[in-house]
Amino acid sequence: AGNSKNIRSHVESALSRRWPEFPRKPKHNGTLLICGAAPSLTDNLLKIRWNASKKDHFVWAVNKTGRQLAEAKIRVDFGCLLDAREWVAGYIEPTAKTVYFIASQCHPDTLDVFDKPGITRFLYHHDMDSVHDLMADSACLLPPISSTVGMESLFLGHHLGFRKFQLFG
Repeated sequence: AGNSKNIRSHVESALSRRWPEFPRKPKHNGTLLICGAAPSLTDNLLKIRWNASKKDHFVWAVNKTGRQLAEAKIRVDFGCLLDAREWVAGYIEPTAKTVYFIASQCHPDTLDVFDKPGITRFLYHHDMDSVHDLMADSACLLPPISSTVGMESLFLGHHLGFRKFQLFG
C-alpha cells in the first residue's frame, strides 16, 4: 500500500473530493495533548482527563486512540490519520465533535469514512517526489520526511498555532 503508484492514486482520490486543506492559525497560548496508542496511555488517562478539563488544553488523538479516550470519557478535539493501508478504514468511527486531519495519502476507503455530512475534516500533504506535482501549491505541505503520525501531529499542531505540547502513549 505504500508504494509510490498506490500513494499517487490515493492522493488523486483525496484531491478529487475537494475537501478543505489544513488551515494555518496564528500562535496562541493553548496546550495540545497528543495521545497515541500505547500501553502507557492507559496509565495516563486520569492525567489526560484532568488536563483536558482546562479551558486552554485540547486533546489530539492519533489513529484509533480517539476510541479509547472516548470510552474513558475524555473529550477528543482533534483526530489525525496518516496510514495509507486499506484496513485503516475499519477502525475509525468519526464523530461530529472531533475535527479530523487526514493525510492525502490515506486509502480511498479511509477517506470514504470521513466523507459524510456533519464530519469536519481537512487534508494535509507530504511533499513526496511521486506526488509533488499534484500538491506543490498546497497550503499545508509537510516536509519530505519519513515520519510517524505522532511526529506529524507535532508539525500539524504547530500549524494550528500551538506552541505547548504534552505527549502521551
